[in-house]
Amino acid sequence: MHDRIDFHPGRWLRHAVALGCILLSLPLAAAGSGGMTDDEIRTLAIETLAGEISAAPDTISVIHVSAINWPNSALGCPKPGMVYTQALVPGHVVLLKQGTSEYRVHMGNGRAIVCDLKKIPLDVTQTIDKYVEDAARKDLAARLAVPEEQIEVVDSSQQTWPDENLGCGEAPKVIKKPVRGYVVHLKYDGRLFEYRSNRGRVRPCPDIAKE
Repeated sequence: MHDRIDFHPGRWLRHAVALGCILLSLPLAAAGSGGMTDDEIRTLAIETLAGEISAAPDTISVIHVSAINWPNSALGCPKPGMVYTQALVPGHVVLLKQGTSEYRVHMGNGRAIVCDLKKIPLDVTQTIDKYVEDAARKDLAARLAVPEEQIEVVDSSQQTWPDENLGCGEAPKVIKKPVRGYVVHLKYDGRLFEYRSNRGRVRPCPDIAKE
């Protein structure tokens, strides 16, 4: 005697579609750059540029990494005639140096592309200053919910911070070692704000919420 199994085509179809969606989403989730470590981001950027310009990876150095949300799958480097998915893509901009030239590698969803192969005369200090200033302005504008254009950069300069917390109070497991970075002073509506950077991130100091 056999047990009876009722077959419902509609129910099986729904289950099959659901399972297919899960399986298709797995590689995409694994590829997201949000799950990559800082070392993995830097390594992927270096290897991508090395392959693009036929250079040895050990001749390329990373001078700045910034997190960013791209507006679509073009990752900030759209090509004429291409159609891109219009959805936010978490990723990074990596600025690299090879010889006397600098390059930008844009990353997102596990992809890395050299956005501009045009060689630019290298001025590392000026380039990093601009990246840090832009990141600080963007962060402050978001915190204050005001247009970025209304945030004024007063000044910026290189600094060496005493620890990974950039000298902004104590935090659990702070690594006590000198950290090279920048300080940026911003102004909005008569108020001054200080931002500190370790070349990989920026943060207000003191925290704006605690002022």
